Order: sequence, then C-alpha cells, then structure tokens
Amino acid sequence: MPQPASAEAADVVDAGGAEGATEKDGTVLKLKALMDHVTATSGAKKKDVRAVVEATLTLMGETLKRGETLILPGLGHMRVVRKAAGENQVMTLKLRQGEGGKGKAKSADEDDTGGLADGSDQG
Repeated sequence: MPQPASAEAADVVDAGGAEGATEKDGTVLKLKALMDHVTATSGAKKKDVRAVVEATLTLMGETLKRGETLILPGLGHMRVVRKAAGENQVMTLKLRQGEGGKGKAKSADEDDTGGLADGSDQG
C-alpha cells in the first residue's frame, strides 16, 4: 500500500478504506471520505463543502477531458498522456509531484498575481 506523505494524509487514506473499497494497488479515496475530511479540517458546513468539492472535481475532470494540464499545489502537475476513444472515455494520466507530494507550483506568496490567473487565457 502506498504510504501517505503526512499523518493528515494517512487519515484520508484510512477513511477511504473504511468503506471497504480497495483497488489492486491499495486503498481508494471515495467522495464521502474526501468530503468528511474537508469538513473536519476546514470547519465548514457539510452542505457547503459538498458543493465546493463537487464543483472542483467537475472542473478538474473537464480540464483533463480538454487535454489541458493541471498544476495544483498539494497535488502536483497532472497531464493527459493518452486518450482511448470509445463509449467510456479512458485517459492515461501522468502525475509529477515534488518533494512530499506538494508539487512544484508557486504558492500565492511567491506568485505576484496573488494566486489568480492573469487573464491571458480568457477569450
């Protein structure tokens, strides 16, 4: 089983496995466990967390479907390396993480845009 990068991540991995869902390689993090963890760590209401998490995951999925790269601190750089055509779209992804799984993306403090897009990609 892959080892989490921190004790906090270990709680998420354990929570995902508590539902009994496993893959060949280890434990699976499911939506319910992700939302429970975000609710517990953020102190936000479960209803609010659900909307934000679902919107975030939908955006990430749509971005990958378009073949765009995700660069997210805490996750890393993720890009589509292969798509298989068919009824159900299958994508092979490549994830590159920096030390400790934190990725190499700049933090908002290091980035002079304050973590916001510069608007150059808007049409």
